[in-house]
Amino acid sequence: MKKSILKFIDVIKICLICCLCFSINFIINVFSTIKFNSYLLESFIGDIVVHRTTISLFMIFLVLVYFYQLINCKIVEVKCRILVGDTIYGILERYFIFSLCSILVGYAIFWLLEMITGFSHIYNLSVLLILILYDLLSMVMVIINEKR
Repeated sequence: MKKSILKFIDVIKICLICCLCFSINFIINVFSTIKFNSYLLESFIGDIVVHRTTISLFMIFLVLVYFYQLINCKIVEVKCRILVGDTIYGILERYFIFSLCSILVGYAIFWLLEMITGFSHIYNLSVLLILILYDLLSMVMVIINEKR
């Protein structure tokens, strides 16, 4: 953690925001299995289940905006670390490892919950793959912003 551009609080924030994204999918899975007595409530929850993909994409968008803001705030720190002798690839490697670990911890928590409850984890797996892809793309963004 000492040489990483991500501080401990940043890793915790990434993990929590990813957990929020995974929990939305888990809650929708729970709602899809519950039978309600009220027709109004059942139709409302049914609409949420039908629009699960849109809701998941919106939550992923919020996570991506957070990643983007985090990277933009760390650009000056990256430039300063390069000035004192650190390499851009060392910085990116530590960034990727810590952000990937925080994403995987969030996924592992909800994967275990879904395995215990017997729900499908396809939606959370797709969210995980999108977040890992964006994590890789954000490393490229650091390289581009460092050269400016």
